[in-house]
Amino acid sequence: MASMQRLLALALLALPVTLSAQEFERRLSINGYLTQAYGVSQRHLMMGLTDEGTTDYRRAAMLARYDVSPRDHFVVQLAHRRLGDSPTMQFEEPLKVDLAFYGHRFSNGTTARVGKVSLPWGIYNEVRYAGTLTPFYRAPYVVYRDGTYASETVDGASLSHVLRAGEPWELSLDLFGGALEQLEFGPTFPANSAPVYKGAVLEGRNVLGGQAWVATPVTGLRVGVGGRRQTDTDGIFERPAGGANTTTWTGSVDGQFDGWMVRAEHQQIRTFGFATTAHYAQGGVRVNPWLSVNVQTERRDEDLRYVPGGPWVSVQAARDNALGFNFNLAPNTVLKLEGHAAKGFGAMFEQIVDDRAPALTSRYFISSVSVSF
Repeated sequence: MASMQRLLALALLALPVTLSAQEFERRLSINGYLTQAYGVSQRHLMMGLTDEGTTDYRRAAMLARYDVSPRDHFVVQLAHRRLGDSPTMQFEEPLKVDLAFYGHRFSNGTTARVGKVSLPWGIYNEVRYAGTLTPFYRAPYVVYRDGTYASETVDGASLSHVLRAGEPWELSLDLFGGALEQLEFGPTFPANSAPVYKGAVLEGRNVLGGQAWVATPVTGLRVGVGGRRQTDTDGIFERPAGGANTTTWTGSVDGQFDGWMVRAEHQQIRTFGFATTAHYAQGGVRVNPWLSVNVQTERRDEDLRYVPGGPWVSVQAARDNALGFNFNLAPNTVLKLEGHAAKGFGAMFEQIVDDRAPALTSRYFISSVSVSF
């Protein structure tokens, strides 16, 4: 798929050379975003934050779209991300190709994309790093993660279609398939050696999934469900020969109303030696045109087997409660101040923590400025 991405990028750059400057500008659109943050943790290394604080905490992307015709287009997005002192940064490239695909809209309204496409998943996956569109610095961690166990794109294809467009009970459908990569990172406990906190790339093959969104007659309220399966190989944990079958299910409620919002999602993951249930709820109120107040609670529970065939152990892997203030400095600029109280294990705390020991606790603070263009 890497060769396909390079070909798509070259095609995007090569197409305009036969066009006039005016026509090129009309067909080419460029937009992007930048979020720069400062974060500090009261104690423990968690999500790249320490008690010394860091400004090496940012997300940026630039997306170029070229319309070949009213129904055909190419998209390439370059992205940059920094996660402070997180050990996962050893796997992070300074600049990476986030998206690179060809899209076509058929006469019946179905849209197809081929290449490295954004995974249509949940409320936040496709906008997770666009700080002007999210109430907190990051999308809810227990469902979307950040840096590790995150499935943001799929190398393959997707299909999208809308039924009853603009009517009550509008139905949006997405299907996708291909392959993906996830960074697997965490503490491991070898039988005859000291524990190690390490990471490796997990390969997800034979990915197949989809999601559906229903827009209810209540203006601003929609509900969704998504599911996918894949075969996982490599990574840091033991898996059967040929890989482990993994299934993920997510249910979502998204309400955006005049002056306030409420959102919630529930996710279940089942794979070899591991099962997790995660959910979050958010609420927000626009106090006035320039100030919004948001609250969020997150929960993640895991059932683990430390050795194949051994007993299952239940773990309260992550708890996080947050309060945030968003200051709308301009239509495309937001200043966020947020505080979190967290408790858990390796899901949030980036160090060796035995899930059978008492959970770690910490508070952390993030201030950020997001600009989109």
